[in-house]
Amino acid sequence: MQAGDEPQRLSGLRVEANYFDVLGVKPEMGRTFAKGEDEAGKDSVVVVSDALWRKSFGASPAIIDKTVPLNGQKYTIIGVMPASLSTLSHAQVWAPLVFPEGEKTARGSRDYFVIGRLKRGVTIEQAGEQMSAIAARLEKQYPDVQAGRGARLRSQEC
Repeated sequence: MQAGDEPQRLSGLRVEANYFDVLGVKPEMGRTFAKGEDEAGKDSVVVVSDALWRKSFGASPAIIDKTVPLNGQKYTIIGVMPASLSTLSHAQVWAPLVFPEGEKTARGSRDYFVIGRLKRGVTIEQAGEQMSAIAARLEKQYPDVQAGRGARLRSQEC
């Protein structure tokens, strides 16, 4: 991303449009991704961290709807996430994840990780048992790409 005269290297994540909803985190300013912004051609928007907003944009409220270059393409900043999100993610910028053609149904991909929110009253142990059962079913159904994969859960507060 280039906020001033010099380009900077940033840590970032490509995420599904409902990522922040799943985390239960609201933006400090602006908005998060709308449904459909994780589709090809509609994904030229980003959300930035509080730290990046303060360091590179002087905490200016004028950042919303500002267009910035990122990896050679232009993106519009639509939101700033609260500083509290840094306990969960070290990302400085989030962009919508658009799956390359064919990857939506590819069983062997190991390029993505999954997050979720536990339903009220469900323990991490109970969720782990359910995920292990799902992983076992997938291993039986797709042994060539799922053998030995399993599922691991860890608890994270945000």
